[in-house]
Order: sequence, then structure tokens, then C-alpha cells
Amino acid sequence: MNPSTPESAAMDELPCHAHAHGLPDAGPLRGRTVVLIGGGSGIGLRVAHQAVAAGARVVLGGRTPARLVAAAAELGGRACWRAVDTTDRSSLASFFAELDRVDHLFTSAGTRPQDGPSSPPGRRLTAGR
Repeated sequence: MNPSTPESAAMDELPCHAHAHGLPDAGPLRGRTVVLIGGGSGIGLRVAHQAVAAGARVVLGGRTPARLVAAAAELGGRACWRAVDTTDRSSLASFFAELDRVDHLFTSAGTRPQDGPSSPPGRRLTAGR
């Protein structure tokens, strides 16, 4: 995201390759990266809280930078964010290309089937194992 106004400078996307320094690296998800599409509010944000509490690094994705900024700040040093539109294949491709790793993917973005794709390009997502 390239902010065009000084007011949006605080909404610069956080580097999602950085490690969380100074935070305890313990819990069942320690060393794991959890990506949450729709993680800026609601169920996605609650799952993000649980993932951080379990030791994960969290990457929040969504369409509303202001929500993502607030959510990342609420989650602290283990969270970063990236803007993504799940109805746009090129947006999804860019989102996933910028991540250094994805161990777990959770999506709670409010899209409808007629809105378009919601899986990363070239990957088929399934529930469970």
C-alpha cells in the first residue's frame, strides 16, 4: 500500500517477515505463522488473539486498512497486516507472494460465492486434513 496522504502514513503495512522480538516464544503454535483473512474484526480477530496467546506470529489480511491497523496494534508485536481483496485474484496472489511462510490459514472474510475466488491462486483449500 502506498499512502497518498500524511494521515494514512500510520497505515503503512507492517513487514510480515519480521520476528517478534522481546516476546516469549512459547506455546503450542510457537514458531508458526497463522494467516487470518478477515482478521481485522469479529471472529477473525478473536482467532488472532487465540493464535498470539498460543505463541504464533499472526498476519492479518483484509480490505479495510484502518481496521487492520487497529487490530495489529491490539495484538501487539506478534501481528502484522496486509491489505487484500479476496474477490480479486491478483490481490490474493500479491498477498501470498509477500509472505515468507504460511503454516496455518484461517479465513473469515465476508465474501459471497458470486464475489469471486477466496483461495490462494494455484492452491486448493480444504477443511481439516
